[in-house]
Amino acid sequence: VKKAVLDLMEQGQVGHLLKMIDEAPPGGRTAAAMLRHFITNPDQLRKLLGGDDVDSKALQEMVNRMGDDAIEPLLDVLANSEARAVRRKVFDSLAGMCPQIRDPLMRRFDDSRWFVLRNMLALVQHLEEVPEKFDAAAFMRHKDPRVRREAFPLALRNPQRRVRTLAAGLSDLDERMVRMALVEIQREGALQETLVPTLVNRVVRGDRDPEIQILGIRALGVTRSSLARDALLDAVKGGTSIFGRPKLAVKSRELTVALSVLRSAWSGDSLVLPILKVARRSRDPEIKAAVSGGGKR
Repeated sequence: VKKAVLDLMEQGQVGHLLKMIDEAPPGGRTAAAMLRHFITNPDQLRKLLGGDDVDSKALQEMVNRMGDDAIEPLLDVLANSEARAVRRKVFDSLAGMCPQIRDPLMRRFDDSRWFVLRNMLALVQHLEEVPEKFDAAAFMRHKDPRVRREAFPLALRNPQRRVRTLAAGLSDLDERMVRMALVEIQREGALQETLVPTLVNRVVRGDRDPEIQILGIRALGVTRSSLARDALLDAVKGGTSIFGRPKLAVKSRELTVALSVLRSAWSGDSLVLPILKVARRSRDPEIKAAVSGGGKR
């Protein structure tokens, strides 16, 4: 009987099996209880998840029947399975079991493997309340950027460390981390004064991908810092003519975006007005649009 049960489980018939057991006639309930226990135990769950893939319905049936007893086996599989499809489905199952997974999840951070830490941090993001003693900022210093990316949104939840977390994101060597920090600044619509030097020096003037620099330039538009204004002026100025008049730098996407931000945030500034006048006299339609309000920021 057990061999037949295992064969059916391997064929993804867990739901059908459990339904048969639930509907067992009165005279077969003892045997049904034994089979239910045999099917819904941690070892069988691990076997079910031991291949290259798993039937989603079968997995959900097992998890529903096992309840909290499924958490540890699922965490084991998430940490050790080599099958990406299995890990994805296990992750989804665990994410749907919050907040019961909180304490077992916290115990898994003793594992130093980067991919385990990344997955566990991703699961913590599904918790409505993160344990007070859990320090996401510690993982912002991890050598693997994939771990830092998952730690970043968790570290932002701490209001006392929020500015420091954003500064770390802007300074990160990983450009996806920098992008995450810039998107967060844009979403807030405000920029702490203490972050302006980091944004200017590490992003706008840094050795970054042009798209990252453009995001940084746009982020400067949510502050009125003179340092931000000067950085934008440096980005658009190309020296002076023989008559001492300011010239525009060589046209680029960064140039047009910086001009648009200057027009939007500092159009009345005495240091900005001369370069805006030069841009308005330009024959290039994109440059003219940037300083007339028609360009994309």
